[in-house]
Amino acid sequence: MKQDVTANAEAMAGSIKETGRVAVYGIYFDTDKADIKPSSEPALSEIATMLKNDGTLKLFVVGHTDGVGQFAHNVRLSQDRAAAVVKSLVAQHGIDAARLVPFGCGPTVPVASNKNEDGRAKNRRVELVGQSRITSLPCDGRMRNKKAPRGRPVALNSPSGVSCAENSVDG
Repeated sequence: MKQDVTANAEAMAGSIKETGRVAVYGIYFDTDKADIKPSSEPALSEIATMLKNDGTLKLFVVGHTDGVGQFAHNVRLSQDRAAAVVKSLVAQHGIDAARLVPFGCGPTVPVASNKNEDGRAKNRRVELVGQSRITSLPCDGRMRNKKAPRGRPVALNSPSGVSCAENSVDG
């Protein structure tokens, strides 16, 4: 499913200010790859504009996948995709790398069902999460080496050394 989404710097900034995060659906990758497609440039440009408009904004760039395939592979893929977005923002748009932290959650934080293509397409996304408002990532390390509560995913250490488990944004 091709999603035609127009990213907007002002709207993204507003969402991050209000909720601490924004999902960006205009960043495209080939299946099972972390290479950013050229058609992603408008969204990346809007993210860069947002960051340039607020020089104090620091973000976690969080990659998400659908639930198709091996769990550990999807976590690595989401981390690689998040890192590719950071690399592009730094290399092509001049954003300071110290303001961006890539993080991969794999399939642990779906926003829709993985039982159909529409749902899987919504789950394949990049989220921008403001670092100043966060107490834990959608997949944070508080669950590491603990038994997961009922209905929660069991933690898996990501390449960044943080685990995918739960989310808590402070107000």
